[in-house]
Amino acid sequence: MRWFFLLIGCFFSISMHAQISKSFSLGSSLNFGNLDAININFQSTIADDTGRWNWNVAPYFQYTMVRQNQAYATLERETFITSTMSRQYGKWKLIGFADMENSFLRKVLYRGAFGIGLGYTLVQNKNWRFTISEVLMPEFLMLENQNLDSYFSLRMSTRLKLKYSHKISFESITFLQPPIWTSRHISFLDNFNIRTINTLDVPVAKRLSLGVQFLLQISTLPAYIDPTVNVTDGGLSLFLKVTL
Repeated sequence: MRWFFLLIGCFFSISMHAQISKSFSLGSSLNFGNLDAININFQSTIADDTGRWNWNVAPYFQYTMVRQNQAYATLERETFITSTMSRQYGKWKLIGFADMENSFLRKVLYRGAFGIGLGYTLVQNKNWRFTISEVLMPEFLMLENQNLDSYFSLRMSTRLKLKYSHKISFESITFLQPPIWTSRHISFLDNFNIRTINTLDVPVAKRLSLGVQFLLQISTLPAYIDPTVNVTDGGLSLFLKVTL
């Protein structure tokens, strides 16, 4: 967790020295009665778009504690950071990206991936933008409960991004990541990733908005290695967003 907060500190440092767009969102919930639980989630996007060049860095962090036997225990500790850089050539663009992940729920100590590929703008007008990209993606996975055994996969990563901007803003990003090759003898269906993030923002002030986000992730490899891990994780969250 230390490296996550160190990275967040770097983001704030960058934001003080560069003219780039920045947004920070914070959400939380408290449950009591039959279920005593505390949840916080944080997400941020720091980006720059010059027309030809575009880059962004987006961390996401979620932490949940539940009360068990008069004491609180960790239920969720999920960290996901993604970064992208692209160069536009008309409707085409060259894309490079990297992902990092740590997941308490899926017992993933570390997952790292990077890739390079091409993207194409299918629709672009005043309010709508729809793009598709295809990236060749090496991925490294280390699980907590396998004596630090590691797994290496080569994947194709298809990204579908839909964005609507007017009085409200809606964005949907979906990743489909089937394997081409795996370092262990694991079948296609036992090593498949899908991740979709759907976000709706409603402005309430000049730089302030309220939002709702639906996140769904399907990852079959951790569940194949450890049957106690569920294939699917999902959640619906409300948040307050500040744009600088």
